[in-house]
Amino acid sequence: MLVLIRLCLSFLRAIFKWLFSFFPVFFKRLSAWSSGFLTAMLPGLLVSIKQLFSGLAKYMLGVAAIFVAMTAFISAIHFILGGLIRMSVPADLIQIGAMFLPSNLSACISVLIVARIKSLVFFWVSKLSSEMAKA
Repeated sequence: MLVLIRLCLSFLRAIFKWLFSFFPVFFKRLSAWSSGFLTAMLPGLLVSIKQLFSGLAKYMLGVAAIFVAMTAFISAIHFILGGLIRMSVPADLIQIGAMFLPSNLSACISVLIVARIKSLVFFWVSKLSSEMAKA
């Protein structure tokens, strides 16, 4: 019986010894493989991320240019036309004339003007970016 217990203990000791030697070797090779894999994949991944953000930055720059141009044009028209109307027409006539117009007329006209300005600015930006790409 004592021999059987001794054999079981030596077998368990051999298994534990094998496990304790297996895991460091396994994880050493795994870390070497994963570091080799990552160093091979990382440059391509970083280049693709840079290209993605570069394209996104160009797109956002175009959107910002359109927004700034539309805001400047709309505020200039608002100040010029508002000043001309206030100087030439009495305030009572403006209020009476506003009663005969629908309430969303200014919004509709603004949408049409903004759409036209946006198409013009987009044309200018695309032409400018294509010229910059050629240079």
